[in-house]
Amino acid sequence: MLVRNFRNSYTLNHILFWIAGLLLWLPAFLHPEVVSLQENSLLTGHILKWFEKLPLVSTLFALLLLFFEAYYLNYVLIGNNIVPRNSIFTAFIYFLLMSSDKSLLTLHPVLAANLFLMPALNHILKIYMQENAFATVFNIGFLTALASFFLAPSVWLIFFIWLTFIVYRIVSWREWLISLTGYVLPYLFLFTWLFWTDSAGLMSEMAGEAVSVRSNLVFPSGMIRIAIITGLILLLLWTFLGLFDKITEQKISIRKKIWSFIWLIAVSLFSILWMGGLPFHLSIAITFAAIAGISSFYVLHLRKMFFYEMLVNLLTLLILINNLFL
Repeated sequence: MLVRNFRNSYTLNHILFWIAGLLLWLPAFLHPEVVSLQENSLLTGHILKWFEKLPLVSTLFALLLLFFEAYYLNYVLIGNNIVPRNSIFTAFIYFLLMSSDKSLLTLHPVLAANLFLMPALNHILKIYMQENAFATVFNIGFLTALASFFLAPSVWLIFFIWLTFIVYRIVSWREWLISLTGYVLPYLFLFTWLFWTDSAGLMSEMAGEAVSVRSNLVFPSGMIRIAIITGLILLLLWTFLGLFDKITEQKISIRKKIWSFIWLIAVSLFSILWMGGLPFHLSIAITFAAIAGISSFYVLHLRKMFFYEMLVNLLTLLILINNLFL
């Protein structure tokens, strides 16, 4: 039911999407909290201080930001011909994944980082076969660096950029150097500001967070939460198993863009090694945008979707039960 409804972007489906989103986030408004996350980010802890005495405002801001990111990711995939123009399934599945645990129902580093990573992803998808895309490549590096200010482990996503260059067969040294220049420049600006304000120690703290491996992930407990994680894994495996057959049916530009999403998931999973001490869902949330991208591509090119739809419906039900009643 949900998959079939959100395959189209009729006005009623948008209303249903907002109702579903509000239901998923209802506990956050009944018991609003501000997560105090000083780790894994340079700026998130400072920004969260603004909301410490206004938890309801923080929750509302986070919800609106998530709706914006969901629609923006949907726009990115439509604009790059990955999904049909009359679909909002990408927005729905991203919103669902980013609301799959109570630890995500607040303002958190991944939500802030995705605000910069999504435009970077949009630029990456558009540079295929572009000539002299120097400004775009610079913006990709610049936006990725900004994202790492909010979520330090995303500093490793520079490798995702370069792996995408390999997929696109961009071999000119200019693009590689320009992407690195765009990536380094925000750090130079930041270091200069911190140096003049006698706060250079913050930069070393951030560098330590980005390169220190910490394996103490906080795994979920409870049958429902474990069932949700199992459902997410099944959804991802099902998508990957059927994805490669669907890729071969597409033109080469779409195939390369899908491979870009796959590399984004791989590098994001690698970066989880640097997220020790965070709730499990918050640690893996860095992968959710890319998972939503390939999932929506797969399901919107699927003819027989009964069992896949049943899995999405069951996963949605489990998340609603977990958020509303547990």
